[in-house]
Amino acid sequence: MATDLAHVQEEALRLSQEDRLHLARVLLEAAEEADPDADAAWDAEIARRIKAVDGGTARGRPEFWLDRM
Repeated sequence: MATDLAHVQEEALRLSQEDRLHLARVLLEAAEEADPDADAAWDAEIARRIKAVDGGTARGRPEFWLDRM
């Protein structure tokens, strides 16, 4: 398997930048499809965060912290 992966990687790096970006998009989309519960989990997390902000229990970070991210 590792040899196959190394071969695929070597071949992919020979592609044009446009083709490499297209391949990356295809692979990312395929990876996202592999977890059908991901969208539901993110929806629940977003709802939880909104509830925390609306309820006043969310803790923000000072503006200077953003420069460190």
